[in-house]
Amino acid sequence: MSKELNIVFLIFNPIMSAFFAAGFYLLWRTQKKSRFIAILVFSYLMRALCFLILYVSLKYSDMVLRQISNAMILITTALLVIAYAQRSHQAPRFKLLAFIFTVTMAGLQYFMSMDSGLQERGVVINLGLFAIFLVFLGHIRKAGDENPVAQFLGIQVVIAGAMTLARPLIILGSAFFEMDYPDFYWIFTSVSDAIVSVALAVGIFAVMASDVMEKIKAEALTDSLSGLLNRRGFEKRADAVLFGETSDRPAAMVMCDLDHFKKINDSFGHLAGDRVIRAFSDKLKENAPPRTLIGRLGGEEFAVFLMADNSLSARKYAQDVQASFNAISAGLVNGEMHPTASFGIAYANEGDGLFHLLDRSDRALYQAKKQGRNCICEAEADSGQAGVPALPELRPA
Repeated sequence: MSKELNIVFLIFNPIMSAFFAAGFYLLWRTQKKSRFIAILVFSYLMRALCFLILYVSLKYSDMVLRQISNAMILITTALLVIAYAQRSHQAPRFKLLAFIFTVTMAGLQYFMSMDSGLQERGVVINLGLFAIFLVFLGHIRKAGDENPVAQFLGIQVVIAGAMTLARPLIILGSAFFEMDYPDFYWIFTSVSDAIVSVALAVGIFAVMASDVMEKIKAEALTDSLSGLLNRRGFEKRADAVLFGETSDRPAAMVMCDLDHFKKINDSFGHLAGDRVIRAFSDKLKENAPPRTLIGRLGGEEFAVFLMADNSLSARKYAQDVQASFNAISAGLVNGEMHPTASFGIAYANEGDGLFHLLDRSDRALYQAKKQGRNCICEAEADSGQAGVPALPELRPA
């Protein structure tokens, strides 16, 4: 009965692995730029083939095929680690994985030459797999992803590692209690491999689904032309940061507006206008200190929220953007016009809300426009009247 049960799981494992490979392949068809998904496809296909070779090796007592299946299970597990590392934008630890593979295969080859090395080989292969799962956990920890879905995958890897570590204990226990080692060990190995395969696949699918949802959320808060936050995204994030500010140094808002932008569109077409917007957006990003929030509020209007640690350099930031944009703007519209931008700066006062800060920086921007454009103006000290309505006058282009 135990032999029949073992065969059932040996056949079930490749079928299940092939099923997961097909699922990952369908996902890869829709996201071909995600190379890590292609690695997952290859990993689970190799896993399916590995169990088929293992079945044949056990049936015909072929030690060469057994060694091939051992190498393949190590490689397919390492591929999962490499795929996750690439998904998390980490450099896979190829040298460490290669070292684990080499040491494990050398140990298996050594004990394969011994007549009574079956138990020793079982210990070596499972310790090798356990070491690979430790590398996997290292990558998960390094990613620092606090998403519950990513933490769920970490739990699955811990379970997988615990199961591989339990197998050597079973081997040692079977010798101590004089149990029928081969049958019990292979049944436990087949069942645990099935559990590990399912657990890891489910965890990886969950992480990928979470990535898609995060991408959709990000796209909903991003302006497609400039690559900056859109108004909704900027206001949502800036409001949260401003509410949580505890520094004695004030945060700052820099409002920016491209001068005579309507004239650029009317004279040179919307493609030229788009080119100017992208170039200006690039300069806003290139000159921004760390943790700065930058948004395109609409049309030619931009807002930059400088955290408290960087706010005292708000004027310097505006000057750098102004200078770098002026240096390249002449060539944006066939040299016939020199696009410029105006800037208004306001510093947050205690108790300031986001819209009050935006309003004051917008007033400063209005003054920059009145002074002839291509200027930088700072808002005067706040009068304490929060929520003052915006100026009724139309702002110059």
